Amino acid sequence: MINNNYYKNLFLDSIKNKVVLYDIITNYSIKSINLYNYTLTKISLINNNSSIRELHRLLKDDNVDISLITLMDYIDYSVNSKIIKRCFSYDLKLDKSINTKVKYYFTDI
Repeated sequence: MINNNYYKNLFLDSIKNKVVLYDIITNYSIKSINLYNYTLTKISLINNNSSIRELHRLLKDDNVDISLITLMDYIDYSVNSKIIKRCFSYDLKLDKSINTKVKYYFTDI
């Protein structure tokens, strides 16, 4: 069974690398694949209530050299490619969006 799990993880990584990341990197001309991967990993690990600026600060704390604009672009690329979903808070009684921090959720691929 260990080999089975190993091959399953290998298969899933190959899907992520070949299909998802290759398409995004090709379509958006991303220059730093490692930086994009690290950004997605960091988004998956942080609290959902973190703002873009807080995420940027966390990346800087990890000695990752990324501009705020590049970070926003990477998030937009991921949202446009349906890797992550941007969710806004919504008040049902007032029937409108609330101006709070946006939450990001990874989608099933």
